Amino acid sequence: MSNSLNDQIDFHIPERHEFCSGYEIYNQRERRGPIWFDALEVINKNWGNASEMERGVSRIIRGWNRFYARYDKNAVIASIDRNIDSLSNLRDRGIETLTTLDSELLTTLFNDFLSSLKRLNDNRKSPVSVAKTLSLFAPAFLPIWDSNIAWKYNCFYIDGDSHIKYLKFCEKIKYSRKEFENLFRTATIVHFSRESTNTTIQSTQSTGFKGATGKKKRDRLLFEERIAEGMKACGKTSPSPIFFVDSGCK
Repeated sequence: MSNSLNDQIDFHIPERHEFCSGYEIYNQRERRGPIWFDALEVINKNWGNASEMERGVSRIIRGWNRFYARYDKNAVIASIDRNIDSLSNLRDRGIETLTTLDSELLTTLFNDFLSSLKRLNDNRKSPVSVAKTLSLFAPAFLPIWDSNIAWKYNCFYIDGDSHIKYLKFCEKIKYSRKEFENLFRTATIVHFSRESTNTTIQSTQSTGFKGATGKKKRDRLLFEERIAEGMKACGKTSPSPIFFVDSGCK
């Protein structure tokens, strides 16, 4: 992971009004958002039970593309069980804590799940399935992507290098998060409502990101795909994870 990303910004950091506009447009168009929260709830309630945690993985992948949910269930359970200690250590971390010391572990995790999540009928591997899965295990630390998002961030992958591009993507999200903290110094915390397919904003005053830990931090998460897709609707690319949105968005 490079320490000189500031000199190599090759993606758009939206202004405050762009972020708010994209966020609202995405809320109007997206109807699958609650699926991620359903999957996260399954994971959180069954943490440490690999068989039950796999049900959460299946939920998010099936909601995205049911054809990629046809993986070897036992292989995914084995991956979770094999890596549960490492995942537990990452679970409550935020993307701002990412360092070069994490590269080896993240590469191991990414490639392990890349193998176990491959489709049974043709052995096709999906870096998108991996990122969606990892986001459930460490939602404030490991961002979601898909091929369109990876392309927008100049992190598009080919066979054999997706783990390298994902590490690069994580580094860019870390930088983006820092920029958004600067934009929204006085902010309101945004939550997604799981009671309807549309999202609602429930705001409470906050003075910054520091101090949010554990479940409280995870509950504040606005994960990558939701915001990136919203900005895409405006012709922009948005960084994530984002935890705070300016009160002007209400």
